[in-house]
Amino acid sequence: MTIKEAAAKTGLTEKTIRYYESAGLIFPSMQNKNGRKFRSYSTVEIEKLKQISILRKMNFSVEEIKNLYQNPEQFQRICEDYRKRMEEQRVNLEHICTLSNDISWDEIKGPKELCRQAERYAKKLSLPDEDCALKFKKLDIEEENRKPLKYIHVWKKKRLLPIRLNYVETAILLYVISEKRSFTDICHFCMKNGIVTDLNRIKKIVNRMRRKGVLTEKSNVFRALVGKNEFTTRDVERLVQTAATGSPDFIFVYNWNPPGGVSSMPYTGL
Repeated sequence: MTIKEAAAKTGLTEKTIRYYESAGLIFPSMQNKNGRKFRSYSTVEIEKLKQISILRKMNFSVEEIKNLYQNPEQFQRICEDYRKRMEEQRVNLEHICTLSNDISWDEIKGPKELCRQAERYAKKLSLPDEDCALKFKKLDIEEENRKPLKYIHVWKKKRLLPIRLNYVETAILLYVISEKRSFTDICHFCMKNGIVTDLNRIKKIVNRMRRKGVLTEKSNVFRALVGKNEFTTRDVERLVQTAATGSPDFIFVYNWNPPGGVSSMPYTGL
């Protein structure tokens, strides 16, 4: 049956049914008609939608319902967690009812006075779950961008997946991008700036970069196979900042510039 018929059978709106589908609670089949795809709901899915509706009215979360169906061996644990959560909410509601009865509503003229009277009760209350476990795509991306970066991704043409480089590999790549360099030049660069001081390790790093396809070598002369436009300067800055904050995987160098006092800033090689 169609989504319209499923809504009539279950008493749910079409938007609610689509929401349960996007959350992975139901999986209707798709039928092609005149070049368009239409959802088709079986009697089994209609019955499951009715069950989901009952569980949601009992205040089971979407994630809990999903786990009930996908992990039947965890049924008792999920139900126990649900029962504890309901008990916490009951205690919260009792405090809120007590608060509501004790407040002098006729004397309150604004939120400031309301909060003043409610403050001693609010200490026993907790924020709603949706305030503590926000899931907004834009906010999550911004939060992710504030985390320290240990690698950058280089996007090469004609390649499905990006190439991942750490700080040492990025420093060598930025050094080689400007012009062709010999292996001796790369060793001097790494040792001079304190990036890597072991020749054998430098050789292993360079060989790894060749396997990744970011460097090529001919007659002991290395050339970069990527350009600066294939990764962002902002990513490099975040990568360097991670190395500067005490990552055990990297050795970091400072440039000393005392304009009226001693200060330091990370060497980026840019």
